[in-house]
Amino acid sequence: MFGLPKLVLSVLSGAIVGGLLLFIGSEFGFRSGGFAFLLNWMVMSWVAFLGGALKVSIPIPDGYFVIRGWESSGRFYSLLGVRLFKRLLVRGPFSGLNSKIHYSGDRSSLKQLLGPMRDAEAAHLLVFLIVALAAGYAGVMGWWDLVVQLLSLNILLNIYPIMVQRLNRARLDRILRESGCMAAKDFS
Repeated sequence: MFGLPKLVLSVLSGAIVGGLLLFIGSEFGFRSGGFAFLLNWMVMSWVAFLGGALKVSIPIPDGYFVIRGWESSGRFYSLLGVRLFKRLLVRGPFSGLNSKIHYSGDRSSLKQLLGPMRDAEAAHLLVFLIVALAAGYAGVMGWWDLVVQLLSLNILLNIYPIMVQRLNRARLDRILRESGCMAAKDFS
């Protein structure tokens, strides 16, 4: 829960992002690939602002963050190319986007990664849901080209980062269990 000033700033900043998107869409076309990318990117920036500047946490039930049995080995994610995506993310131009998720090399600092990893996953989940709603609206309007663009970008910019975080947390859970620490879910 957060106070009135945070609520006002959250709503106001969301309204500014929405207004900018409406302006950009009306000027350059709602059905362009550029608009689909900007929608995703601006919603992501807004969610980052909420989490970073306003310290607003996204209320997601703890059960969502539990690593399922089929996830723990990482094979499922490997089949989907998540490890390759992770390598590109870590070594590419987006490597510095979330400086809170950084392993110092010290095993005792592993537990400290869990909170920021969970926050990043929650942020991408929220952006995914917002963009999926926009894609649903585009579908209702019959803008199938925009639906495809929004959903494709949503998979690339949100689903794959979510899967990277889940893969990382599954690995971290194994390491913590093997080292005699509690399970990763106990630190979430």
